[in-house]
Amino acid sequence: AVQNHLGTTPHGGHYVAEVMDWTTGAWWECNDESVTRMPDGPSSSYDPDGDGGDGDGGAGVKGSSDAYNLFYVERGYLARQVRASLEGDAASLYGGVLADIDSR
Repeated sequence: AVQNHLGTTPHGGHYVAEVMDWTTGAWWECNDESVTRMPDGPSSSYDPDGDGGDGDGGAGVKGSSDAYNLFYVERGYLARQVRASLEGDAASLYGGVLADIDSR
């Protein structure tokens, strides 16, 4: 997730969050009551495996002067959460089918 500060001073302004739905990979901008899909991803990011397109072989950085905080989740954690979510959905579906069969 990216938290952006829009304003001219640290004492005033507005915060807008850019968040990723980890189950779909889609990015969303949350600006008060308005939630908008971001097809090009976040305005700021850091990819330790990328080169940022500059060819120097260093980490890939895409930036915005509005980025206030960047929040990251370790890849293995996401994989475990997706797996648990999918297994839970499968178990729920399987249990529902069995319940339907048992009721007949």
